[in-house]
Amino acid sequence: MQPLEPTRYTNRHEDPGVGWFTVVVDSDHVLYVKFQGKGTVPGTRELVAMFDEVASLREPGETIDVYMDLTGLSKTPLRAQAIMAKWLVINRSLVGRVALVGAKAWERKIAQAVLKVARFDRAAFFKGHVEGTAWLRPDRTQ
Repeated sequence: MQPLEPTRYTNRHEDPGVGWFTVVVDSDHVLYVKFQGKGTVPGTRELVAMFDEVASLREPGETIDVYMDLTGLSKTPLRAQAIMAKWLVINRSLVGRVALVGAKAWERKIAQAVLKVARFDRAAFFKGHVEGTAWLRPDRTQ
């Protein structure tokens, strides 16, 4: 699934030698996050800051659907997941549906715990991009 032009927001965070992630919000109200490398607590704080920035740009009452590509993510610290859980608990009304694609066993297990703690039931896990896209945006083929 690729963002539709024009994009509404784009940002990137890099931890040299550790990993990077990008955040893009497209014209169809989908927030894309793509990870590569290890997850870190400072990186998670930066991700949350980007989510807050995106939230401040949305229209009143607008929710954002999220497509998270986790295929390149590894070794996410538990503390980082706790930071994400706290953000989701506070902001769950801003988020529509969440497609989590390519999560490895550890990330999937922790993400499931985060979703449970946040009492967020509008998320699903997918092995591949086609299935994630079909669930999040059935009308889009990419």
